[in-house]
Amino acid sequence: CRYGNPTMFDAAHVGCCGLKPHFNWVVATCEEGKHEHQQKRSAEHGQFCDGLPSCVKSGAPKINYVAAYQFDGEHFVLMDDSSAGDLSESGISGNYWSGTGWTPKKEAFRWPGGDWTTKYAPHAREGTPGHHGPRGLTPPAGLWVLSAENFYYGAF
Repeated sequence: CRYGNPTMFDAAHVGCCGLKPHFNWVVATCEEGKHEHQQKRSAEHGQFCDGLPSCVKSGAPKINYVAAYQFDGEHFVLMDDSSAGDLSESGISGNYWSGTGWTPKKEAFRWPGGDWTTKYAPHAREGTPGHHGPRGLTPPAGLWVLSAENFYYGAF
């Protein structure tokens, strides 16, 4: 348990042994526009978006929704707080062309840009302790689904 653990080099540090890792998704794009969460140095564009034509910055990606599923030992269960789309009892949906799903929900997932102009990720809201934010997915298995009409000049 101690190999690679913070307590390996600092005996006074409280360790992480036995804790499950938590994972979540990040969507990074070259969408234009200065956003309140962006740092000044990345307000214009991220390094992966330098020199791209304007059609890339305004035309991609076209996302329907992003869903996160946690395996409970028998089934994959949709994690609402880590999913961006139209949620209902039957699951998650969205359609880029009709403006449903991702498009109206994405601002709630805004994350600071930097290497990419714009990023989105599930996270605790400002002024809220991190443990009150989205739980993320843990072992034994998790599944992320990115439904998109196109997804170029972006990262997931």
